[in-house]
Amino acid sequence: MRMKFRVWDKTKKCWLDYDEIFIDQEGEVFLIEERNWAYQSLMHKENITDKVEVVQYTGLKDKNDKEIYEGDIVKTHNQNNVVKYEYGSFMIVGLHDDKYERNYSRFYDYLIDSTIPNEAGSRFDGVTTTLEVTGNIYENPSLLEDSK
Repeated sequence: MRMKFRVWDKTKKCWLDYDEIFIDQEGEVFLIEERNWAYQSLMHKENITDKVEVVQYTGLKDKNDKEIYEGDIVKTHNQNNVVKYEYGSFMIVGLHDDKYERNYSRFYDYLIDSTIPNEAGSRFDGVTTTLEVTGNIYENPSLLEDSK
């Protein structure tokens, strides 16, 4: 699987176009702007690491074939939960009760029993029948409040 990322601009409150950014091996994020002037192409590069949030694709899709990323809000059993990368794997983090106690479920453990069978019958193919992406923590934080 090829690694995929999305980049959230914390200031402008929007996703950056993948063609506009470059992520180096150290995880630094740069905004790339190409300017054409007097028949010359100039490349402007600005380090924006502190101004953005980089989230990774989990390699999985929800029941509507939508890609699931870190920070996505997914509905499980009529409750909204957040997808996070913690403890070396992707997790579904639920917020329960008024105390906001965190309930962790390893993503793949949760999904392995709820997948769409493929031609082989039961082999896990990265698509789940129970999870549905309802938004993300950047654009739809109110969905977490609705889940209290």
